[in-house]
Amino acid sequence: MDFSLSPALSALQTRVREFIAEQIVPMERDPRCTPHGPDESLRAELGTRRQGASAQLLSSHVSSEFGGLGLNHAAKAIVFEEAG
Repeated sequence: MDFSLSPALSALQTRVREFIAEQIVPMERDPRCTPHGPDESLRAELGTRRQGASAQLLSSHVSSEFGGLGLNHAAKAIVFEEAG
């Protein structure tokens, strides 16, 4: 089997990797993160920032007709692997 990525999937992988590194990982150092997850103010901020939507990475698993990316299984695996 050939597991090489197409240029489009490789670009998606890079986009997700950069988004996680630049937007999500810095939030892990936010003092509002508790041992049980983000407190209410951080949760509200994360819900209203729509960073994922602005990066066009929100709801990668949802069909495009419902506002998601409409990715196939291979593409979803790439997104989930990078996000994990």
